[in-house]
Amino acid sequence: MYYGCYKDFGPDPPAWTPDPESALLTNVGSLLERRGKEFLGSKYSDPISSFSHLQEFSVSNPEVYWKTVLDEMCVDFSVPPDCILQSPSEYSHISNPGGKWLTGAFVNPAKNCLVVNRKRSLDDTVIRWRDEGDDDLPVKSMTLKELQTEVWLVAHALDALGLDRGSAIAIDMPMNVYSVIIYLATVLAGYVVVSIADSFAPPEISTRLKISEAKAIFTRVVFPCSFQQIMEHLILVFTISSEYLQLVFFAAHALIMLT
Repeated sequence: MYYGCYKDFGPDPPAWTPDPESALLTNVGSLLERRGKEFLGSKYSDPISSFSHLQEFSVSNPEVYWKTVLDEMCVDFSVPPDCILQSPSEYSHISNPGGKWLTGAFVNPAKNCLVVNRKRSLDDTVIRWRDEGDDDLPVKSMTLKELQTEVWLVAHALDALGLDRGSAIAIDMPMNVYSVIIYLATVLAGYVVVSIADSFAPPEISTRLKISEAKAIFTRVVFPCSFQQIMEHLILVFTISSEYLQLVFFAAHALIMLT
């Protein structure tokens, strides 16, 4: 992309080639510095000039490459995969023409995002974001400890609803930090997430709720500015039933159940 589109773009192109010092600070640069000669042999010289060789290696040696990537990311499988890539068989080549990845594996994304590992401590920043419309304000951040606290709060609130484990819970919200917290809390509490784009029209949302048989839905309500300033970041959870709707308010760190 850089050489095809942006090489002569100017002093500040949207894509660039990092200098050698910056390249070593990246995840792939650090990996190549440690294991480049092991993977590429005599083809390895430095992270930048050897990057295309690493791409070739990842295609020709998927078992080695992806096992390394998963280990570098500290992905902890609840049940490890039988293999990285299973070649398509005569029975599966139609539905999986390229083969099946990580066959037999089970992974808990909430656990992997919330636990301490050899590369992450409780004080490390795990999320950075800026709220929509706050372009002039500083970027916000959240540590692993803070994320754990927020996720556990929502998970306990979901547990208080008394839904059966494995029930589907929909999330119809913009992609912001609260959606991340709600997603992780839903998985952590033992429920199934149904993702719904917040741009969908009501009939489309209704269709997805019916297909998934969702028992509850997280959504956001936008109020007039004066009230919105008071109840900032108000999120609603509706439990779906033929007899009633129960509202659960998440306002800042408070949880109020209305029956």
